[in-house]
Parts: sequence; C-alpha cells; structure tokens
Amino acid sequence: MEPTTLRMPHTAAGSFFRTGANTLPGKQGIFSNYRNFITSINVKMNLAGRVVTNSRPRRLNGLAVSPAKPMKRSGQEQPKLYQRSAITSLDPAPSIAKPNILNSHFILLKQHPTVIPLTTTSLLYSKPSLTSSTVMASQPSAGEAPKPQDPQLGTAVVAPPQAIPDPSTLILRLLTSAEKEASWITNSASWAGRLTQADYVAREAANGASRLLRDGGVRYWGLTTEEEGGEIYAAVETLKKRVLVQSSKGFDIEDSYGIASVFTPAKYRGHGLAGLMMRKLGEWLDTEEANCRFSVLFSDVGDFYDRHGWAVVPSPEVALPAAPLPTSDSASPATTPITADTLHPYTQSDLLTLTAEVMSPPAPGKHTRLAFIPSITQAEWHFGAEDISAAKLYPDQAPPTIKGATAGATYGYWVRDFNERKLIMLRLKPGGVEPQDVQDVASVLRAAQAEAHKWGLAKVVVWNPDERIKEACKVITGKDVEVRNRTEGSVPCLRWNGKEGGGRGEVEAGIEWLALEKYCWC
Repeated sequence: MEPTTLRMPHTAAGSFFRTGANTLPGKQGIFSNYRNFITSINVKMNLAGRVVTNSRPRRLNGLAVSPAKPMKRSGQEQPKLYQRSAITSLDPAPSIAKPNILNSHFILLKQHPTVIPLTTTSLLYSKPSLTSSTVMASQPSAGEAPKPQDPQLGTAVVAPPQAIPDPSTLILRLLTSAEKEASWITNSASWAGRLTQADYVAREAANGASRLLRDGGVRYWGLTTEEEGGEIYAAVETLKKRVLVQSSKGFDIEDSYGIASVFTPAKYRGHGLAGLMMRKLGEWLDTEEANCRFSVLFSDVGDFYDRHGWAVVPSPEVALPAAPLPTSDSASPATTPITADTLHPYTQSDLLTLTAEVMSPPAPGKHTRLAFIPSITQAEWHFGAEDISAAKLYPDQAPPTIKGATAGATYGYWVRDFNERKLIMLRLKPGGVEPQDVQDVASVLRAAQAEAHKWGLAKVVVWNPDERIKEACKVITGKDVEVRNRTEGSVPCLRWNGKEGGGRGEVEAGIEWLALEKYCWC
C-alpha cells in the first residue's frame, strides 16, 4: 500500500508545540516558548496507521518499533520518536520504561520536554518516564488515598463508588415534594430525551396534576431511610387505574395500579436495590390499604420484573411506515379528525362495548378477564405529555391538535413519541367484521401515517392487532405485515396479588388481558 506523507507547516506547528529545557506544563501554560523548537514534521504512514521507514526496527517492551525520521536542528541532539509497527516478540526491555500514552493525542519525550499533539490513530511512544509535572495525572501524595483513574486519560475523573447501607435499614416510603422533584432531576439523565432537565421536570409535574392522577391518583415512592431529606437509593411511582374484571367472583369495576418510573441512580446500581424496592412494593400492594387484586407495569429491561413478581404478558405489534395521504385512492373511505375536545363520545362508546366483551365467558383455560377502562382522562394524560414535548421541541410549529381519526364505525387515537420518532395508536377500535370495516380501518391507519409524516416521525405502531387490523395493513402495503412480539421496550407485565399469584405464572397464565394497547401504558 502506498504510504501517505503528512506534513505540518511552521504555522500549524507553532500553534500546538511547546519546548524548552525546563518548560514542561506549568504556570506559563503548555503553549509558551513553542517557536524555539520545531518548524515542521514529516510522518510517513500507510493507511493502516503504521509508520513506513527503511530503518531497522528496534524493540520497546516487546514491540517492534521504527525510529521516525529525526528533525534537523543544529547544535542540539534531536528527540527520538518511536512508532508501533507490529508485535513480534514479548522480550523484556528493562532499560525502557512503559510508554506514556495520553488518550492517543499527546506524546512526551524526556530528551526534550515536548508536547506533540497527534492527529492519527497511531501511538507514539516515549523513552523513560517523565516527572510528575507533566500533563499525566499526578500520583497521590503520602497519606492521600489514590484516586480512581480514567482508563483512557489517566486522570481522576471517575467518582468513587458510593457507600451502600445495610439493606435491612432501608424502607419504602412516600417521598416529600422536595424529594420527588430531586428524583425527577436524577432520572432526567435517562428519560428526558430531547427535553432539557427543566422542561422534563415541568412535564412530570404537569402529568402529576392531570385529571387522571390528581387527588391521590399517583404515589411517589422511594427506597430510603426514615429521615426526610436523606439519600434516595431507588424510586418508583404507582398510578391508580380503573379496571373491568370478570372472574369466579363475578364482574366488577375496581382499582388497580400501574407501576411506573422504576429508577435507580447510576451510582447505586449493581447492588440489588431495585429488586429490593420491588419486593417491598409488592408487600404493600398485598395490603388492605392498596385494596387491589393486581398491578401491571411496562418493562424496558426485558423480563427483569418476572423474578420479582410481575409475569411477562406476550404483546405482539405491527408497524407501518410514515407516509403522506395517497392522492389517487379515491375508493378509500374518508376520515374525520378527532381532537381532544371531540374524543369523549368515542371513549364512552368504547367503554360500553369493552364491558360487554369482558363480561363474556373467558377463553378455554382462562379463569379471569380484565381490561383497563379507556377513559378520556387516561387519554388526556397521554396528550398532556405529548403537547408539552411538542411545544418545547417545536416552538415554531402549531400544536398537535389532531389526536385521532374516524371512518365509518371505526375510530382510533394516537400519541406521538418524538424521542423514538414513532406514532403509537393508543386505541384502534374496528367497527365490525365486514369487508367495508377493514377498509375503514385502513383509512384510519392512513390518516395516522400522514400525521406521522407531517411530524417527521418514521412509523406508526399498533399494539396487539387483531385480524381486521392485520388485513387493513395488507390493504395499505399490498403484502402481509410482519407481526413481532415485543421483548424490549414497554414489555407488559402483570402481578396477581396475594397468595394466588405473585408472578409464579400459574395464576397469571390464566388471565385474559383484553385491549392491551398503548392507552394502558404508564
């Protein structure tokens, strides 16, 4: 391979190099006195990053190296630069110190205290090690505890591990307002997405004040100590949700809980604190105070919660690419937009039909049917978070007022995920089983595709599609749509409380979760 010659002119070298007998980095700064040393550098290297030289290789700590071409300067011995070319032996070289490497960007030479920035991926090695006054991290003084070293830079930039208290001293309790906000600030690093920390905290506060969660609809928990203002080792939220249940005890409308925002700060991970918190939360859910038969969560860490009592529930999904409305398909039924102000009648109708479905006999092998109520307050909670994100991320664009569409007896409503660039159907309810109903579903999905395209999103996602929805997707794409089971990201999990369940699988496997769509998510 033909070698490439890289040349640094005097002007460039003068802006980066520093030399002098006793002018290693110090009070004067690393760029002083640089013009006294170097005017140009020639480095010949091939595209693999190795120096090409005709000189016989030398050995440095078992590495075959070649001396770079020395730079001419009268009356003074020149520094020797060494370039790694190949590993040919592991012979010891006791007279040569180990290389000083600074993130592959600087090389320090003892003969001339020189700092040379590199712009290649190759590594230049020095002769015996320099004093602690170089830009390498200094060693701790006598009696000083050694600081953790960054593996790349050799500098003390890694925080020391945090002390973890005896787990038996930790309790799960409700957080104060100040602790709750502190918890949001901590988890914003993982969940704020494109929002600023301040905007994310404001959005979480607005969510908590929504009609769905106000007046005790949400509880903010922390794994911490008895004293207020102490360290929060893990946090979680419980959202009260109304649910339809048909079991051996008959039909009922009761409370359940959605478990959300399970978070352990990075400095406390790896010690089982999230698992401890979930076990303690499960104990509370089994109490009369909680007064619920089951709880659900949507896992972003696969089946982690299964071992702590929440059994994974299979959840297939389909996806369609975002696309503008077709201009030539005049046979497609027309759609009517749904806004937040016009959605309520559709949710009321949905409640009636869904109640009838839950009250019908369970499928063979199932003992319980359940469904979360697709209420207007549940939809508003999703819309609120979406509106805040849109206002912050797209301040010059009109707000996303179109929340869904209807065609014939079919309707659906959705939410935009600006972080993952997808539009997710909160609920898609086909009107019937006739061929015309499939065309209506296709029209609603086309409206969703167009809305996703308008907002620069990549796709439309539908959870748990039935045969009519899959057939409508085929009408749109001209082929069978791929149905995949979601195993990462919002994996639904269910825990049947008390002695009957506890995530062992026997009871949970006998449960039918109807209408397991995005509106249930928390």
